[in-house]
Amino acid sequence: MSWKHVISLAVVIMVLPFLVVPLVIAQQNRPARVPPAAPGTVTFNTVKTKLEAGQQVFCNTISSPDTDAARKACEGQDYIWIEMQHSPLTFQEAAALVRVIVDAGCIPFIRVPQATQGDIQKATDIGALGIIVPMVETVEEAHNAVWYSKFPVGNVKSPNTQPWGFRSSGGNQARGLWGRDYSTNANNNIMIMIQIETPQGAWNLDRILTEVPGIDIVMIASNDFVMLSLLNLLGNWQQNIECRASVIYDR
Repeated sequence: MSWKHVISLAVVIMVLPFLVVPLVIAQQNRPARVPPAAPGTVTFNTVKTKLEAGQQVFCNTISSPDTDAARKACEGQDYIWIEMQHSPLTFQEAAALVRVIVDAGCIPFIRVPQATQGDIQKATDIGALGIIVPMVETVEEAHNAVWYSKFPVGNVKSPNTQPWGFRSSGGNQARGLWGRDYSTNANNNIMIMIQIETPQGAWNLDRILTEVPGIDIVMIASNDFVMLSLLNLLGNWQQNIECRASVIYDR
């Protein structure tokens, strides 16, 4: 070993403590990581809280990407219905609306075009706490609404709230909006609303509610129900109205 190598080694030995000690101190002073709250222990969906308490909830609907209009629409409301079935809104635009709605103190619900994995995944990832699924006619469609909205079991020692689903986990806007407890409490905060809009959907409603856990709200969409009813096509309006009343009030 040459004298140059000896000098270099000596310098390293002399400098090393000055590098290691601050690193050790920094590690010691770093605040301990706080784990997320246990599943099912945190509720940030105030719509769910009010409904469980037997209170009424109110909403406005927005179908344009106007964030100023969205903020205005939140005044005096519990949630905002973001319309994506009958509007050209993109999920990028919907994400901006969700941010404004949450900042204004409202809960964002999104009516997705269909109960598909892609639509529901994006709606939940951008922070919607309500998933509205139109035109539900079958048990399978209702099941998909829940299946794609909910995370799987998670930590088997501290499992997520049931029902478990098939939602993929990834970086998303929702965690930034709802905080560190979102990942373990999304299942017990995301609400599922299905819309019954056809006679077939009404016919299968008992089976849907019996066989599909996790449906929070059922909405009878009476306008489409009238238009899509065979009775309406036959021109029997009185019988149609009686049928609609039976569906709405007998459930």
